[in-house]
Amino acid sequence: MKRARRRGLLAATGKGAIATGLAWLLSMPGSSPAAPIDPPTTPRTFPVGVFQDGNLLGGSAAAFQAMLEDLRRHHLDSVFFTNNVVTRDAPLLDVSDQLGVDVYFAPVGELSHTWWPSRVAPSLDSARRAIAPIVDRVKTHRSLKGYAAVDEPSLADLRKVALMTRMLHDLDPARPVIPTLVGIDRVGPIFLAARPDVMLIDVYPVARDNPIGDFSMKGFGYPELDFVSYIRAVTLAKPADVPLWVILQTHGLDAGRFGLREPIPAEVRAQHWLAIGEGATGIFWFIYGTEQGWTGLKDNPTLFDVVAELAARVRPIRDTLVQLRPAAQRFTVNGGSVGYVSTLVRPDGESTFAVVVNRDCARRQSLAIDAPGLAGALRDLESGRSYPLRAPLSLAAGDGRVFELIRSDR
Repeated sequence: MKRARRRGLLAATGKGAIATGLAWLLSMPGSSPAAPIDPPTTPRTFPVGVFQDGNLLGGSAAAFQAMLEDLRRHHLDSVFFTNNVVTRDAPLLDVSDQLGVDVYFAPVGELSHTWWPSRVAPSLDSARRAIAPIVDRVKTHRSLKGYAAVDEPSLADLRKVALMTRMLHDLDPARPVIPTLVGIDRVGPIFLAARPDVMLIDVYPVARDNPIGDFSMKGFGYPELDFVSYIRAVTLAKPADVPLWVILQTHGLDAGRFGLREPIPAEVRAQHWLAIGEGATGIFWFIYGTEQGWTGLKDNPTLFDVVAELAARVRPIRDTLVQLRPAAQRFTVNGGSVGYVSTLVRPDGESTFAVVVNRDCARRQSLAIDAPGLAGALRDLESGRSYPLRAPLSLAAGDGRVFELIRSDR
């Protein structure tokens, strides 16, 4: 389970950290990045859901059903389900099979004894012994959409994460393997070593002492980075065709100077749209249940309603969003520090999209988007309405929009 353990995150940055991780990996016998591995199963879906701790449910089918029904009422379709004990929680997948809610399952309980202890030597044989019985218990369930392999591993876990990912691919090649990664020094090296099917990262930008709308990553120990620059730093190692999924913040955490405060609704909206602007094609909100001093969405109707609204808005356009990738900037935005715009494109380069966000989380702002050197209009994917370039666009506090550039010179 995620805890107040961010002190270890502040270390090397950017390309230097990736080089360090590669050197670490290459130094391990039999662990070359060029070692044979099955082709990844790259998801082409856009999940919108929650993170949840299996220990909170205690294997109760009734509690699991109530949670999934609650998620569906809030327009959510997925749960990133961690801290599972397979003997306890595998039967819960019968419920998600019936309700049609996607589950990303984390076999933590058994592996904490059979795989992660230092006494277990890292090898493909030991990985198979630990992981095969788990996969056999769950792989027949149609609601199982992937394996939440490990939560926030350290560099010391790098080799075991890589071997675990490979073994899960071998045992169940139809499903993606998705570890949750965190930290400038960790994300790139572990991703390059394990080559999972998705890069999934935690991004909790609302630190304890941050003013409203300040997304400096102080809670992670990176005060010099904000939400956007942190994502860009940790995704340097990600190939363009690998999906980026994010776990976003709806909780507070009492952890001293590394603590978090609960975001206000506008900050929840801003996280959502900024993540999409940075290329995220999957969003999970931390967390559904209440524990460890934070309030879960289940007990926070104000923020749960915001999450539901965002999920309902993104649902009609996510078949488009899942096809897009970040590209070199083609747009400009007025508004100084409160205006955000990014450029997404289809892989064929034929269509260009602008994601626009009002980063002012206290008040509505009017922003104007331009595409220097181009003429045309912006078509809002949600409403279908078109606006001329440079026309003022009124956005509520923290709100965002996705526009397709319609060139007049076509």
